[in-house]
Amino acid sequence: MKVYEGKIADDYRNKFVETFVDCKSAYYQERIQVLQKFTDGDCYTGYLWDCLKSPIVDSEEKAWILLIKERKVWAFKRQD
Repeated sequence: MKVYEGKIADDYRNKFVETFVDCKSAYYQERIQVLQKFTDGDCYTGYLWDCLKSPIVDSEEKAWILLIKERKVWAFKRQD
């Protein structure tokens, strides 16, 4: 698996959020846009999948089938 870091990871993450996430929802604005202070650093308290623009809920089995078929996984490491 290729893990992108730095500016390229930020660019991909921002494009993903812009394309798939409803950033105008109250959930996003309250739990993701604003970071909370914790002992291990600043973090958001929500999940992006809870504010997707067009979520498709499917079985774990189908997800594994698609993963094996597509053989692509995207992972983003936040630049601090």
